[in-house]
Amino acid sequence: MNTLFENVRVFEQQLDETQYLVLPEEKIKKYVFFSIEIAVKKGDLSHPNRWIRFNDTLIEEEKFNYEDYDLIFVPDKWNAAEVKEAIGDQLNIEYDSEFNNLLSMKEIPIEIALKIKEALSKYSYVKKGDAHEVEAFSVTKEQFLILDDMMGHNITYEYTEEFKEKVIDTEYKNSLNGTSLLRVGIAAGDKVFGSNITWYISWRDSTDNYTILRDLYEIEDIIPFTSFEKI
Repeated sequence: MNTLFENVRVFEQQLDETQYLVLPEEKIKKYVFFSIEIAVKKGDLSHPNRWIRFNDTLIEEEKFNYEDYDLIFVPDKWNAAEVKEAIGDQLNIEYDSEFNNLLSMKEIPIEIALKIKEALSKYSYVKKGDAHEVEAFSVTKEQFLILDDMMGHNITYEYTEEFKEKVIDTEYKNSLNGTSLLRVGIAAGDKVFGSNITWYISWRDSTDNYTILRDLYEIEDIIPFTSFEKI
């Protein structure tokens, strides 16, 4: 008997069918997640064209320091109105909810910049925990799975502890498409409890960086009539 479930974490993913993602735990890290926020690094307050517009951005938690920023805020019509009220027509621009016009300016007077900072300060992320902190799995350098049920990757639950008890009792391989059939159960010595047997179809993701499992039912009797071979 062997197991896929050492040094991994297992997450349920709800797509058209429920499946389980078996992810190497060393590639899961904690990140600060920004969706549409605008960030102003210290020293850039008077230079709006240097302000950073995040777009579903992950930053490793250990590499992110709130103290590097004067402001981090979500642009919307309410805080745009607050900025307009604070500085009036001094910049001669339209105050759009995305702050596009302001961010196109190379430089503004420091006294105006400080008024903007004051107007936005109550909306700003200023300390650890203010931003959304998530765990994410690095699939490739540019591709991540965010392991948070609120973040759009349909992750609904973590089953790591449940799968730690499971072992693969029998495996069949389909050499035509690389899929496997796994007879999985809970071991007691050199045996697997029959009442706890589950069959899964298993395959590697398109990048070959993690394993995907889906439950199968009433499969054992039809295996001889498929392309799967016992290994």
